[in-house]
Amino acid sequence: MTTTPTRAPAPRTATATVAPTTPLPAPHPEATRSPARSGSAPRPGGQAVLRLVVGHPCRLTGEVLAQSLGGSGDFAAIKLVHGLEQVADVVAGWHPHVVLLAGVVGRPSLELAKEIAETHRCGVVVVATEPSRAAVDTALRQGNISLLSHQAGLSHLLHAVRGTAMGCPTIDTSFAPSADDADGCTLTPRERDVLLLTTEGLPVKEIATRLFLTGGTVRNISSSAIRKLDARNRYEAARLAHDKGWL
Repeated sequence: MTTTPTRAPAPRTATATVAPTTPLPAPHPEATRSPARSGSAPRPGGQAVLRLVVGHPCRLTGEVLAQSLGGSGDFAAIKLVHGLEQVADVVAGWHPHVVLLAGVVGRPSLELAKEIAETHRCGVVVVATEPSRAAVDTALRQGNISLLSHQAGLSHLLHAVRGTAMGCPTIDTSFAPSADDADGCTLTPRERDVLLLTTEGLPVKEIATRLFLTGGTVRNISSSAIRKLDARNRYEAARLAHDKGWL
């Protein structure tokens, strides 16, 4: 008896393209351009041409999120990526209009968002829990990063993605610093950036590299923060600022 050899299953890839729930036309050529550069989201003839990358560490949650957004009719294609380390490569090769980062807590997602926004010039939406003041300031300064609360509903998320694609990023109102906070914090945004990295135990040289500053500038900024907080050294200054909720 002749037997037919079976093929080994193909290895799973870390990315998947999720088709919208309704048939849509192929992406318009303008879909490879970031709407942040053109000033408006490309929807010629009312056709959905936006390309979205969804980065989420959980496959099931990411697929549900991508399918839910795909049902809106705004997107020609949605690519799902599992793992932060692969998002930048997918963005470089696929040229989306917006990147959505969700399910990742802390500074790594913000650093990736800033890298993507600066390097690839596309909008980024970060779904966050309780971002630091420095994170909010970074998003505000960047101009094409949206910060959305993980408590937001699907309609709010979709609105944020649309706005980001049009060059109008969203900062969740729950993240905006209050007037009392602004009056109480005596640190500059750059001082908060330096102290935030100091809380990670980074040396001055590494902080300078991260912030594109010289070592002398970082030391001067640290000294200013130390004086304002009446601290003995930069590590104590970072701890005091963190305890006050300024980072």
